[in-house]
Amino acid sequence: MPSLDEPTQPRTLRVYPLEGVRFLIEHPKLWRNFLVRVSTTCFVSLLATILLFTLAMPAQAAALERAISQTWACWLIAVLLTIFESAAFVLVWSYIVLPLTLDRLFDDVLRLRGHGDLVDSRVTSHRQVYLRFRHREASKRIQQAVNGFVVALTLPVNLIPIAGQVVFYGVNGYLAAWSLHLHYFDLKGCTFQEGVEYVQSHKARYVAFGVWSIVTGSIPVLSWFFVFTNTIAAAVWAADLEDAGLGPKSQELVDAS
Repeated sequence: MPSLDEPTQPRTLRVYPLEGVRFLIEHPKLWRNFLVRVSTTCFVSLLATILLFTLAMPAQAAALERAISQTWACWLIAVLLTIFESAAFVLVWSYIVLPLTLDRLFDDVLRLRGHGDLVDSRVTSHRQVYLRFRHREASKRIQQAVNGFVVALTLPVNLIPIAGQVVFYGVNGYLAAWSLHLHYFDLKGCTFQEGVEYVQSHKARYVAFGVWSIVTGSIPVLSWFFVFTNTIAAAVWAADLEDAGLGPKSQELVDAS
């Protein structure tokens, strides 16, 4: 398997989240579908934020006041917790509710980059192959649900200064980048284990990409926007890997030819 650290790697991963924004701007064809999808996510995110600040934040402040005498400190902590909870909600939403929409966006980007054959290769009338495809789709949804659970589980770690943030963003960044390429692995015909091996072989780069996606996805108000542009960025990365012959199973195809 080719290494992502080879000189043929087309871009450094730290710019890919920005590549997602640039690609969206430069391709108006994506805008209509993007706006429809964004409007739905924006509404859900705004509704969740309003409910959290009006219902959860006062309850959390009241609970903290029973343990801490300084009222201002209780409200400050409650505000910070609510911001983290709002960001976590958007992340969990992106892991569980949006996958089908994001998969379609991923496919659109690959087609625009000249890899429509990779997307169209999924289409088949053979029932046995179709059933295997549905099994992979089910496995992918389970993986995304697990990722969402890990986000919620590690959220309290943010209360630990510095070290807590390092652990939270490191763990969830790795899982986030992996999740953003699950659809890519499915398109390549990878088994779950093959996807695991590929990500583990290039763990540092997946963590780097994932941390950026988590940071941008945690920005209040704009988080809904980056959920989509990070998917576009992951598709651009996948297209670059295909162009450079560095994607999963790419070496197998070279050897076979």
